[in-house]
Amino acid sequence: GRGYALKLPVLDIAEVGAGGGSLATADRLGTITVGPRSAGAVPGPACYGAGGSQATVTDANVVLGYVNPSAIAGGRIRIHADLARRAIESDVAASLGLSVRDAAHGVFGVAVASMTRAVKAVTTFRGRDPRDFVLVAFGGNGPIFGTALAESLGIRRVIVPAAAGVFSALGLIEAEARWHAARSVFERAGRLDGAGLRTAFRALETGLVEELRAGGDLAGGDPIVEWSADVRYADQGYELAVAVERDGPDHAFVGRIVDAFHAAHARTYGHASERDEVEVVNVRVTTRLPRGAPLARTTEEGPAAATSRPVWFGPAHGERDVPIVRRRDLRSPLVGPLLVDELDTTTVVPPGWRASLDDQHSIVLEGVA
Repeated sequence: GRGYALKLPVLDIAEVGAGGGSLATADRLGTITVGPRSAGAVPGPACYGAGGSQATVTDANVVLGYVNPSAIAGGRIRIHADLARRAIESDVAASLGLSVRDAAHGVFGVAVASMTRAVKAVTTFRGRDPRDFVLVAFGGNGPIFGTALAESLGIRRVIVPAAAGVFSALGLIEAEARWHAARSVFERAGRLDGAGLRTAFRALETGLVEELRAGGDLAGGDPIVEWSADVRYADQGYELAVAVERDGPDHAFVGRIVDAFHAAHARTYGHASERDEVEVVNVRVTTRLPRGAPLARTTEEGPAAATSRPVWFGPAHGERDVPIVRRRDLRSPLVGPLLVDELDTTTVVPPGWRASLDDQHSIVLEGVA
């Protein structure tokens, strides 16, 4: 309860400790736990053969066949499947009386459940139906878990972008630069004048653009300007950000902000109190510069090293000898089960899913069962 509450522009991210290095254990009650402790990059999962001996999510994926049991990263990192099996046996299977592969599938399932809770934290718990969305799976492990996570949420479409394993790094390089300016208002909507409020927005915009021009940031062209407002019901302790249209008559300016707030409140919390008074807390202006051409995105390297490998999909589908393809092979849609082995990740396409390529060279996974 100490300290000061600071309201600053931030990214709203729900995180969960279920990465490839997350440690997997089983307790005396027969409960499998994944994370939050991690083997980290050093020594890493047991299968790396770098000194790690505790079971991790990556070791489970090696046992299941999702991760290449010989080598990853184009052959640069050797994988020791025997060490992965030994770790899963000692840390999970032995105390549960399970086979190694069933224990590994249990670890996989617990990791999926943890990820599901994280997605629900920003969808279901906020009045959004995850079935209305497309799941984007990236990172080294994301494309392995993508379809399983989607099935748990009722999502029928998954996108695996090109260079998925380094997608976050590419995002940082290619992200648009943004500048923010805000001014406190703290006034009830009924007392606000549309022309005066619009003037406040324009003053912020002018000051922000002049600051960018003085700093030489506008050499690449004019910025894209967006207006928004932090709005709440009178005497509430929190507010919602709503987009504000810059055009339109002054007499309807405040009313459109109020209408947008009611709609946002209903969308977020499932209800709106349209008869209650509304307060405008802050007005905000954001400028961003159009980004340049995207970087080339490919992590493919030559033909696949193997044509297939055994994969355990759990009791529902059992073990299958699964074809291994390259991303470019999906120009014609293929139906799972299949694996897409790449330099930076593996995409698992289980039975009941179809894989194809879109115009951005992204893998599009769609449920067909």
